[in-house]
Amino acid sequence: MDRAGIRKRHGYRVCSLIKTIFTLPFIGKSFFHGIVINKDVDFGKGAAYQVLKCSRYNWRKLVLTLAVKLHGFFNPLTSEDRESVLIIDDSTYDRSRSKVVVALTDGTPVKLVFVRDSRKTDWLALLSTDTSLDDEKIVQTYGKRWDIEVFFKMTKQLLKSAKEIHSRDYDALIAHTRIVFIRYMFLSYQHRTTADHRTYGELFYACCDEIKDISFMQALYRLLTLALASIRNMGTFCEKTVQTFFDAIINAALDCVNMSKSKIETFKI
Repeated sequence: MDRAGIRKRHGYRVCSLIKTIFTLPFIGKSFFHGIVINKDVDFGKGAAYQVLKCSRYNWRKLVLTLAVKLHGFFNPLTSEDRESVLIIDDSTYDRSRSKVVVALTDGTPVKLVFVRDSRKTDWLALLSTDTSLDDEKIVQTYGKRWDIEVFFKMTKQLLKSAKEIHSRDYDALIAHTRIVFIRYMFLSYQHRTTADHRTYGELFYACCDEIKDISFMQALYRLLTLALASIRNMGTFCEKTVQTFFDAIINAALDCVNMSKSKIETFKI
């Protein structure tokens, strides 16, 4: 925050003010109920609006700096075969009634791909300036644009980008929008670290290496020997019958992978 010029000048700490605004949708409160009329906060609405309206704060730099940090964390976890795309939505005009959109390419050769929606009779025209891409790759790349639609829906409906704060000040609107973007980035980070075990770092890769050292047949043999030991602890049983049953499973598995029994490392319990 200090690099973006967001620092305390007087009064309450800026970090505490922004943190309070940041957590509003996660505690189920609006800006009005969480700050304006909330008697439990240590500052008044004037201090909060002062932070949002400050024209010296570089909110864009803060968001971009945080985005670079998160990208540096997740990029090593992404497969090199996965194609990266930069999605930009810079639409500044309304096309709700347009039937035909003319693309001005300044003489640049382009490739058009027409895709039909199976649920409708309409066609979707995709324009690519990279004419070397095949049709399937163009459609796949366009499909990644859906992530930005999810982003817009979450910021508007869940993170309250449109209805949380009511202000006519341009700087305040910009600041609040950037705070909403940061909320989404932290939620994405939390979701990725929770769902993707590769975020465990070296521990994940060490476990992967250990698993690779054990073949499928060796793992199966270990499980069966452990099962046999458990059956023995249960009491009286026909060991010959159980052993014959396990041998049949092993032989069937060996036939599936075209492996001889001599290649399996035996383990005694």
